[in-house]
Amino acid sequence: MFLQRNRFFLFVRPTSRRGWDLGILTLVLLGLASTAPAQSTGSIPVPYDSSVKRIGVAVVSASPELAALLQNAFRIHGAFDLAPASTAQYTLRADLTPGGQVSIAVEPKVMGGTSFTATGSGSAWYEAAYRAGDQVVEKLTTYPGFFAGRLAFVSTRAKALEIFTSDLLGEHVTGWKSGSISIHPCWSPDGSKLLYTSNYRTGFLDLTLLNVSTGLQKAIASYKGTNTGGVISPDGRSIAMILSSTGTPQLYVSDLEGRNVRALTHSASLKSSPTWSPDGKQIILSDDTRGEPLLYLISSSGGPIQPLKTGIPRYSGDAAWNPRDPALVAFMEEQGNQSFIAVYSFKTGTSEIYDALDGSQPCWANDGRHIFFTHHASGLDQVYLLDTVTKKVSRLTTKGASEPAFYYPAK
Repeated sequence: MFLQRNRFFLFVRPTSRRGWDLGILTLVLLGLASTAPAQSTGSIPVPYDSSVKRIGVAVVSASPELAALLQNAFRIHGAFDLAPASTAQYTLRADLTPGGQVSIAVEPKVMGGTSFTATGSGSAWYEAAYRAGDQVVEKLTTYPGFFAGRLAFVSTRAKALEIFTSDLLGEHVTGWKSGSISIHPCWSPDGSKLLYTSNYRTGFLDLTLLNVSTGLQKAIASYKGTNTGGVISPDGRSIAMILSSTGTPQLYVSDLEGRNVRALTHSASLKSSPTWSPDGKQIILSDDTRGEPLLYLISSSGGPIQPLKTGIPRYSGDAAWNPRDPALVAFMEEQGNQSFIAVYSFKTGTSEIYDALDGSQPCWANDGRHIFFTHHASGLDQVYLLDTVTKKVSRLTTKGASEPAFYYPAK
């Protein structure tokens, strides 16, 4: 059953065979308004910020495929400008080496620049190229690289809402077909599992854990009502989730297998979209105590919830805690019939709104600088990338995708 509220579809699970429980709802963003975004008072526009100094690089290689992949990766980063070799500050000479490795010789043309060579390896040449590129990024910017990460997202390319995984640029796609609606993916910290909401086993919304290596799926929360919003803790041992088994949606925590379930909240208000702090000690979630969803903070061991004073007194959700800087939280905020990405700072107590492009469902990259998000364009949801430093926005997918989740493998 689907109930429509503005641009969201609400999945409702019956608590019994005789009636429907409207208590807990999973919000699945299937479409956003495609009109030009309105500027809001006090918001910060997001055209590519020309005042931020960027690094001019020329990427060259005897392999056209290798050159094209690295050019695309450095182009979307935001810290770099692609330039001809004659004017670039650095020339990056990429080569495939015996054994499937990729080396990038960095040749500086700036005074004081240091030559170095980055070498990456992987199970495929493109993985090796991303690894080598990440070393170059870290050397030149001090930020960790994120090219070698993996995306998980939701798409209808298989005629139903299914989970897919890909490389950073939306290529080398793997579909995890369950023959059902599958939404809201979340990686385990080691990348071995995907947690998501699906109705594949019972026809109702359950939390499902997928083993990426074997393809085996296991329902780990299948209670009366709906079981949604599952996110794995940074240490990989716990899951925060929203369950409506008592008739009212509450925040619960369990172990990774869905055992030892305990409720952290007990109020009558609707809860949704939890996110863990990097140290696993706190959780931010959406709560509509004040009449519409706003962000609240609670200890992961339980206790009172406290409002997060973002400075935005309107619909807020989809919170995502920065994995590298615990002082920053990305979230979605609504303005009229549009949604925008915002970042709240615990240090300043203020929020920065990125309103040059409407978007939702933010997800941080491992570098704590880039945000993946969903934007609706030309009739399709697509995954985009925002560089929060230069404000550069790049589209990553072309065949329809939403609800991005990101995992970066250990070096």
